[in-house]
Amino acid sequence: MTLFSMKKHSMTLLASSLVAGEELTIDYSTFMTTAPNFQCWCASAMCRGEIRSDDYKQQWFHERYGSHVTSY
Repeated sequence: MTLFSMKKHSMTLLASSLVAGEELTIDYSTFMTTAPNFQCWCASAMCRGEIRSDDYKQQWFHERYGSHVTSY
């Protein structure tokens, strides 16, 4: 089941991995480097508050997201 698709990027999740009522979130910086920086208002406890197009260059970013970061 594809939940997100944008030109070259797509995210696929198996329906069996979801629980009814479970919140789905995405960090744009894991797959986009050309978007302008912007404030996020999702209110997730894990949200950084600001999404920056160069976050993927930071060590903490790779430690947090590991293999979920695209190779750009």
